[in-house]
Amino acid sequence: MNEDQNNLFYMNRRELKELAKDRLRAPGVRSKLAIAMIIPTIITIIFGVWSYTQPEVAVSATASASEIMQNAVQQASSTVRMTYLQQFLLLYFVTGVSFATLDLVRNRDHEFTAGQTILRCFNGQFFWSVLLVAILTRVSIGIGTILLIVPGILLTYGLRFVYLVLYDAKQNGERTDLFSVLAQSYRLTRGYKFDLFVLDLSFIGWEILVGITAGIANLWVEPYVQMTTSAFYEQLKLRYADAHPADEAA
Repeated sequence: MNEDQNNLFYMNRRELKELAKDRLRAPGVRSKLAIAMIIPTIITIIFGVWSYTQPEVAVSATASASEIMQNAVQQASSTVRMTYLQQFLLLYFVTGVSFATLDLVRNRDHEFTAGQTILRCFNGQFFWSVLLVAILTRVSIGIGTILLIVPGILLTYGLRFVYLVLYDAKQNGERTDLFSVLAQSYRLTRGYKFDLFVLDLSFIGWEILVGITAGIANLWVEPYVQMTTSAFYEQLKLRYADAHPADEAA
């Protein structure tokens, strides 16, 4: 473990955020990531406007209970479809940003462009793998939530790093069995889910700012959140390797 890794190993939440800010202060980094966030920010704004402009379910004085229910179900179904479409469109752009931030956490001088970041997942190496991992993750969390709320929450945080685990596996030429990707993410977060939850809470002020600015602030906020989360992931990898040297050697 080199000196940088050793420092990262022992960092607390505040220090992880300082590391993220340091990486964002490197020449051109913040602006490139902001440009990469333009498309997902526009997507978020468009879907937000669509949701805001949707009419409420009309209730006619002569409408039967079944008609009211049918209208409500149709509107809810439309909302669900649009939500999934939004998540699908955001998936590839935001995941590309997360890959870039992980590279920067590991190497402050990492060279990249906004265009490369935008298109990072739109290739044969990542496109289908990212999609399948997303589906497996959502199905797993959905099942956990249906069974009980607590398992759903645990799976939400346990599977938080599936895309970064997938990225490392692809970059290292390792076997990328998708179930193994989910399992590895869950192993990494064992004992750290509450820390990840608290880390999320620490960004609430920034998320409020995003809401107040109709999503525009996300150009700056999302890279910061992703950079900090990537630093946390890298820390968990170092700690897991230290606690399970046999697994890393295998």
